[in-house]
Amino acid sequence: MKVLFLSAWYPHRYDSMEGLFVQKHAAASALYCDVKVIFVYADKNIDTFEVVQQKHETVSEYIIYYPAGKENLFGKIKKNINYLRAYKMGFDLLRKENWKPDILHANILTRTPLIAYHYKIKTKTPYVITEHWSRLLKEHSNFNGFLRKFFAKKVVKNAAYILPVSSILKEGINHHNLLLTKYEVVENVVDTCFYATYPTIKKDKKQLMNITCFSEQDKNLFGLLRAVKAISETRSDFQLLLVGTGKDYEMTYNYYQSLDFPKGCVIFTGLKTSEEVAEMMQNVDAIVQFSNKETAGVVIQEALVSGKPVISTKVGIAPDFIDDSNGILVDIGNENQLINAIQYILDNLDKYDSKKIMNSAKNAFSYETIGKKYFEIYKETVQYRKN
Repeated sequence: MKVLFLSAWYPHRYDSMEGLFVQKHAAASALYCDVKVIFVYADKNIDTFEVVQQKHETVSEYIIYYPAGKENLFGKIKKNINYLRAYKMGFDLLRKENWKPDILHANILTRTPLIAYHYKIKTKTPYVITEHWSRLLKEHSNFNGFLRKFFAKKVVKNAAYILPVSSILKEGINHHNLLLTKYEVVENVVDTCFYATYPTIKKDKKQLMNITCFSEQDKNLFGLLRAVKAISETRSDFQLLLVGTGKDYEMTYNYYQSLDFPKGCVIFTGLKTSEEVAEMMQNVDAIVQFSNKETAGVVIQEALVSGKPVISTKVGIAPDFIDDSNGILVDIGNENQLINAIQYILDNLDKYDSKKIMNSAKNAFSYETIGKKYFEIYKETVQYRKN
């Protein structure tokens, strides 16, 4: 089966992390299908179109960089025209290769699924939509505008499936009256490095780990630091590792310094590779996330695959997968609940069976499992069209 991925986000030459989860979904689907990707990117640094054809694992990627134009009315009009021209270039390349998709897999409302919708009108090729964006979350929505909502309903209604990455995101989609077709939750993929076994590292203290992009509005690291500071005043047998970097890194570090922690209680590790994170995760005692919002929360998936108990707010996939056997859920922003949860985990680590946690999650988020879910949806959709 031939599947064409279209996405508003995808790794590119300016940001290898943007839309990485979409690239992983494409790779998962490619285990069962012939997958190609068209991604277009508005580039302020070029005056002409540039096409990059490359392979990521078994996925053929067609990345078209188009001139972004100037930030005036004429420039914006030209930018939108260039956007459509870039997609036309991508489809023309596929036609030259005599490659015609059986189904399109669009990612992220609203503009990209419009391309899939237009292609369906022209060729009767069905499409599905995977949704990732936090703007559709019920409690944090900024999905506004008459035209945006009008076209979103149009493309969703004509899609074969809408595929949110968590139940919470599905509820947000329903809140906006966009659950207008079949739906199924299909989670993000966990990298294969998290399934590997790493050497045990000796440590003097119990370790909690938080992996973050240092966006305070979303991740509430200040609240996490305040909770850890309160605990550090009564016990000294633990550390918090803050892993990652981001726009609010310096602000967060300055706030940490203002709280006057005991030496070594909180460690800022900086950015780590996936392999380094996987090794660290296998050697810590628990994962703690205190986010205000998540559409999915791949860190939670990685933690469970690594056999670690998780403390998390009720965001993303956490309510779907966290229970008494593998962690504790707390309310968003409730620092007292967070303090109590951390204290309980630190005092009761022996009650969490690492092997059971690992075994219950190891197959749920693999490339094979997620790819098979997509393949079954594609197969059903294409067969329905033929009938």
